[in-house]
Order: sequence, then structure tokens, then C-alpha cells
Amino acid sequence: SGMVISGHLLLPWTGLQMTLFLSQPTTQQTSREHSAALRSYPMDLELWDKFANEPGADDDLIRQGRAILRFQDVQVEMICRKAYFRKLGGHKVPVVNSSCFWSEVGHKMLEDGYGEEGA
Repeated sequence: SGMVISGHLLLPWTGLQMTLFLSQPTTQQTSREHSAALRSYPMDLELWDKFANEPGADDDLIRQGRAILRFQDVQVEMICRKAYFRKLGGHKVPVVNSSCFWSEVGHKMLEDGYGEEGA
């Protein structure tokens, strides 16, 4: 994942900082889409250069990212539906088995109130 500074997405890549200059400022709204799309591509300098310089690349990345996030949201929802409570260390806690989207699953479970017993 990267970090947005003044309309530029900084991506760590094999110890280097690589800057992808976006033709439009990245907003909080579109940074998730950009990140999702960029993570779906290999870390290749020629490819990143194409994204940085090709007109319309930002809009394409946002569209691709929206589709990826839509898929991710469906998967997270399906995983969270399988959550159950289990006693752990004397406390009843929500448990779910997941091999992917760990952060998103945890966030969704908190959002849906799984932190409260009986949710």
C-alpha cells in the first residue's frame, strides 16, 4: 500500500520510494480505489511509468479499483457471516476463519457490532 502526499502516491518498492504523479489529486474517496487497482499489477517500473504518464490512466485505475473493492466487499461479507462466539481466556469473543482480507474482516466485524456479546 502507499501513502498520499499532496496529490502524489508514494509507493515503497524494493527499498526505493517510487512516486506516481497523478493527473488529478487523489482524494480520500479515490485513494482506496487507486491502491486496490495498483496492488493488482506487478511491481514493474515500466508499467508504473505508463500509469504516471498515460492520459486517462487515473480514471482507468479508479474504475478497476471499484470493481476490485466490490469483489472484496462481497468476500468480506461472506466471511463475516460465518463468525461465531467462542470462549478464549475466560472471555467470549467473536471468531472467524479467514485466509485473506484480515484487516477488512476485522473492521467489518467491529462495524457490525461483533465486539458485543450476542451480536
